[in-house]
Amino acid sequence: MDERVISAHAYSMNNEPMLRKDKKCGCFYCLRIFDPSEIEEWIEDEMSGGVNLYAMNVSTLSKVHMVGGVGSAQYANGHVVTTSITGSAGNYPVYTFKENGTGKVKVANAFWALFRGNYLYFTKFRYKDGNGRFVSQYRVYRSDYSGKSPKAVTGWVSYNEIPQKYRR
Repeated sequence: MDERVISAHAYSMNNEPMLRKDKKCGCFYCLRIFDPSEIEEWIEDEMSGGVNLYAMNVSTLSKVHMVGGVGSAQYANGHVVTTSITGSAGNYPVYTFKENGTGKVKVANAFWALFRGNYLYFTKFRYKDGNGRFVSQYRVYRSDYSGKSPKAVTGWVSYNEIPQKYRR
C-alpha cells in the first residue's frame, strides 16, 4: 500500500481542530480537494464508527459492553485484542481482555496490533520532520497479553521496512 495513503488515513478522523487551522483538505470518497471551511458538519462522537464489542455471561445470559468503535478484533489463547478506529494521528486505543470479558486493559495507542504466539505486537506511528518534509515512521513493540513491559523490536522505520511477520 502506498505510504502516503496510510499516512493520510491517520488524519481522516477526529481532525476538526487540525483542519480548522488548515487551508486544504481532501475527501477519500469523492477525491475532491477543498477548503475546510466548506465542511458543514463535524462528527464529534468518539464511537462514531466501528462496532461495539460485548462479552456474554452464559450463566446469566447478560452482556457486558467491552469496547466501542472497534476496527479489528483478534482472538488467541483465551484473550481478545481490539484496535479502535477512534484516536489521534493514527495511534488508536488497543485493548486486551479475556474471552469471558474480564481483565480489560488498555495496552497502548497504536496503529495496529496482532497476536503472534504468546505475544502481542503493536505498531506505533509518527511523523518525523526530515529536512523540511514529513516522513511517516513506524515502530513495532512486543509485550505479553497484558501489555506490560513492552519492548521495541524495530527502530523507527518506513512502512515498507516493517518486517512482514509484524504486519496484519
